[in-house]
Amino acid sequence: MSCLVKFGFGGVQDFIAQARMTRDLAAGSRLIQSLSVQAAGSEIIKSLAQAAANRVQGELILPPPADEKGTPPEAFPHQFVFRFEGNLEGACKAGNDLRKSVLQDVEGKLCAALKNADGQFQKEEGVKEDDPRLKQHLRSALEVYWVAIEETGDYEKDYKLLTRLFDDRRHTRTFEQIQSFSGEPGNETCSQCGVRPRIGHGTITSGKGLFYTKDKLCVVCAAKRAWSGSGIDTVPNTYKLSRWRAYMDPVYKKWNDSKDQFDLPLEEVGNPDLRKDLAKLSPYWALIVFDGDQMGKWFSGEFAPNSADLWSFQVKLAQAMNSFASKVKELCDSNEDEQEKQPVFRVYTGGDDGLILSPFDFALPLAEKIHSAWVDCMAKIHGRKKENTIAPTLSLHISLLHAKEPLQPAVADLHHYLDQAKEKGGRDCYSILANVRAGSPAWMVSGWKQWPIFVEALESLTNYRMSDFSGSFVRIPNSDERTRRNKVALSARLPHAMMEAMERFYQDDDAKTLVSKTALLAEMHRIIGRRSRGGEEHSSAILQFLEPRMDGLPEEGSAKDKPSCSPIRGPEALRSAFEVLAFMARELRWGGEE
Repeated sequence: MSCLVKFGFGGVQDFIAQARMTRDLAAGSRLIQSLSVQAAGSEIIKSLAQAAANRVQGELILPPPADEKGTPPEAFPHQFVFRFEGNLEGACKAGNDLRKSVLQDVEGKLCAALKNADGQFQKEEGVKEDDPRLKQHLRSALEVYWVAIEETGDYEKDYKLLTRLFDDRRHTRTFEQIQSFSGEPGNETCSQCGVRPRIGHGTITSGKGLFYTKDKLCVVCAAKRAWSGSGIDTVPNTYKLSRWRAYMDPVYKKWNDSKDQFDLPLEEVGNPDLRKDLAKLSPYWALIVFDGDQMGKWFSGEFAPNSADLWSFQVKLAQAMNSFASKVKELCDSNEDEQEKQPVFRVYTGGDDGLILSPFDFALPLAEKIHSAWVDCMAKIHGRKKENTIAPTLSLHISLLHAKEPLQPAVADLHHYLDQAKEKGGRDCYSILANVRAGSPAWMVSGWKQWPIFVEALESLTNYRMSDFSGSFVRIPNSDERTRRNKVALSARLPHAMMEAMERFYQDDDAKTLVSKTALLAEMHRIIGRRSRGGEEHSSAILQFLEPRMDGLPEEGSAKDKPSCSPIRGPEALRSAFEVLAFMARELRWGGEE
C-alpha cells in the first residue's frame, strides 16, 4: 500500500512582506527557503539514497529530487508532494512528525539569531528571556500544513483530490492564539508586522546597524532582523539601489573616498557638496515580481495533452521550472568583483515565481531576460487548450519606488498588482507601477508582444538606452553620447500634451467609446510633429505602442481569456501609458554634468 502526502507552508507572502528594511525582506524569504530545503532534504530526498537517519520512507515526486551529487534543485517551492510506502496511519504520522520538525527548526533558528544580537536589541522591562510566550510566538510565525490520502491507482484523480484537500486545509487555523504580555509592553503591537506584541527596541538612532530605536519589534521580527545580519549575504538598501549610478558614473569619481556614504539618507551625508551631487540622482529603484500563469491548472493536468501521463508531464514541467530558476539565479547573482556592475539582489525564486530588488537602470533589461529565460525553458512543454497548442506563459510586474517609500506596503501590494495585471491584461503580460513620491501613482499593463515597441517608445523620449545594461558589461554613455542622444529625443512634454488632447476623442459614456481612431491618430501625429526636436525617426514607435491601447485592454494575444473583472477602457489605457512613459523617461535620463 502507498499514500500521497502534500506538505507545505502557509502565510508565506505575509511572513516575507513583514519587512521594514530590504534585509528583513531577504531574511524572511531565505528562512523559508532554508526550512523547505532542510525539510525535504533531511526527510525525503535523503530517503532516496537510503540514509540511515531518514525518518520518512518514500519517494519525492514534486519538486524533482536532488541530483547525483546531492544538490537540491534551484526551484524549491514551499510546497512539495511525496509518496509514502505504507498505510494511511503511517503517512499521517510521517506528515505530523515532519510538521513538528519544521516548527522546531523555526524556533531554533530564530532563537539562536536573537541571542546573537544581544547588546544591539534591548528587551522591554518585564520580558524575560525564558518566557514561554516568546517560543509560542516563534512557533506561530509560520503555518505548516500537510494532508495524506491512500493511492487508488489513478494518479491524476488522486493528485486532484490531494490538491483540493490541501487547499481546504490551508483555510483552517490550528495554531494557538497569540498571547499578549501583562504590563509593559502590554498589548502594544510590533511596529513592523502589526500582529504580535512588541518585546523591545534597538539601541542606535542613525548610521548603519541592525536595530534602531524606532524599531519596536516583536520576537519574530527581531529574530528575522538578527538572522539577516548573520545568516545571509549583505543586502543592498534602498538608497544603494537608487544611487547605483554614483558607483559607476565617471562624474562621481571625485567622491571615491566617500563611497561609504552613498547608501545613507541624504540628511545623514556629512559633506554638503556630496549631498548636493547625490541629490541629482533619481531616488527611485525597482521591485520585480513574476509568476507563471495558471500553473496550478498545468500541474493538475488540465492543459496536458490527452495522451500524456500526468506524473511524467509533472516531472517534465518541474524540470523546466528548475532550469528557469537556475537561469534567473545566473542573471542575478554575481561575485564580489561584479557587484558594482550589476547590483541586483535575488530575494527568492520558487520555481515559476520570484522576487528581485534592482536599480532602476536594470529593471527593464532584467525583466526582458527573465521573460526570455521562461520562453526558452518552456519551449518543450506543449499543452492543449480547446483545439490550440499552448505553452506555459509568464506575467511580471515592476514597482518603481522612491528610496524613502515604506517597504512593507509596497511589498504587500506587489502580488495585488500582478494579479490585476493578469486579470486585466489577459495574462502573458507585464505591468509597471510608477509610485510617484509627490503625486498619484501611475500603473500600466501591456502584453509581452508589445514589449519591444514599448522600449523603443520609451527610448525615443530620453537618452537612456536599455542596450547599455543588457550585455556582459555595463556601458556608461559619456558626455558626447548623452548630448547626441538628447538632440534626437522627442520633447519630454510630449506625453502630457498627447494626454491632454485625447479626452475629446472619447464619448462621455460608461463604455468610453472612441469616436474616431483615425482622427485620434492624426492628432497624435500632429502633436509629435510640433514637439519633435530631432526629426520624426522615433515618432512611429510611440504611435505603434499607443494604437492598440486606444480601444482598451486586453490586447489580442495567444490563448488569452477575457478578464474576470472590469476591463481597462481606452482613455485609461492611454493615460496610464502616457504617465508611465513620462515618469520613466524623466527619471532614467542621464545628466550631462562633468
